[in-house]
Amino acid sequence: MKINNLFQKIICINIFILAIISAGCSIKNKSIEAPKQSEKSSMIAIEGKIVTLDRQNYLKNAYLYVYKDASTDFKDSPFLISNPTNENGEYSITLPEGRYYFVARKFLGDEPKTTNLEMQPEEYYAYYGGNPVNIFYTSDKPVFIGFNCSKIIKKETIEPSAAGKGIKGIVTYYGKPLIDSYVIVYQNSGADFRGQVYRRSLPTDTNGYFEINLTPGKYYILAKKKKETNPKMFYNVYHEGASEPAGNIVAGPLFEGDYICYYPNNPVTVTEQNFVNINLPAVTKISLDDISQTNYATPTRIEGIVIDMDGKPMAGIRVFASRHKMLMLMGGKPDFISNVTKEDGRYTINLTEDGVFYLGARDFIGRAPKTNEIFGYYFGTEDHSIVIKKNTVYKNIVIKAWKIE
Repeated sequence: MKINNLFQKIICINIFILAIISAGCSIKNKSIEAPKQSEKSSMIAIEGKIVTLDRQNYLKNAYLYVYKDASTDFKDSPFLISNPTNENGEYSITLPEGRYYFVARKFLGDEPKTTNLEMQPEEYYAYYGGNPVNIFYTSDKPVFIGFNCSKIIKKETIEPSAAGKGIKGIVTYYGKPLIDSYVIVYQNSGADFRGQVYRRSLPTDTNGYFEINLTPGKYYILAKKKKETNPKMFYNVYHEGASEPAGNIVAGPLFEGDYICYYPNNPVTVTEQNFVNINLPAVTKISLDDISQTNYATPTRIEGIVIDMDGKPMAGIRVFASRHKMLMLMGGKPDFISNVTKEDGRYTINLTEDGVFYLGARDFIGRAPKTNEIFGYYFGTEDHSIVIKKNTVYKNIVIKAWKIE
């Protein structure tokens, strides 16, 4: 049977499954409690450096702010504030196991604050691009988390306008305009800024300028620019059949060298007949090696290899675990995603939950599969699922993938 016919049949079967699920059927997973841990593993050491964008100048008297959730918009009541960084920009803290958000700040007065955390011009800020981070004890080796911080250039201003309302401003990198970047608007922080985008700007011009009309309300603002320019990777920007892509924003995780900015004073409030003028100072994504991602391994994980239909390892693929089968098929946001496979095809998915997950593989995640893209399944079970128990490592899980025709 040809692969494309197989794929079409799988889609049809799962549309039928979705109809059953919509009628009220669901799988209920029995929760498995993790065993109690020793006193030794109850606290995890975190250390790192806070530096400027070029990673050449260390920021002394900067602070790492740790939050348990996003409920305060990272402006008040941090769970923990580190001691000030030393002359080498170094900090160290200890945390109990858990899920955290990390923000680095350096204030003009060199003293930490616990309230009124809006950033001012000449201060430094960095929202960690990997937030939220799940910290688990795996060894006595500290978890390293580094920050390259942007300097705040100007203060937010309100400009009356009879022509409309919304946000406008410039996106910068090193104080210079970041051309062809996109400003992205979210209505809430519930999906950690990885879910459905509410509004998106046109690409910034040669001055880094953008403008977005918005109804009155509270919004979270980010800026993004991806290095990848392959048209098939475009999401909500590239239009099927167009001769040229409409921009270079890409769904999915950031890669080394990509630009990202979380507006330091989120959320922004838009009122009637006013434009909020802001500056978005971007940083670049540092490499996975720089942040020692291996330290982030969780006690519950899936390890294995992605192979093609001839049994050869496949590079450039991500394996994902989804609780819902149709999301796996049609490109919804997965619950957990692996690293990008290299030439050996090896992958690891670090999980923080147990239960039934459906395993798939793609060379692009963020929308429904298209012709000539790579797609794959776990064929170890008939429905491509795997039952995960907490504190268990599942090894040698093989995923077979092919090109959609």
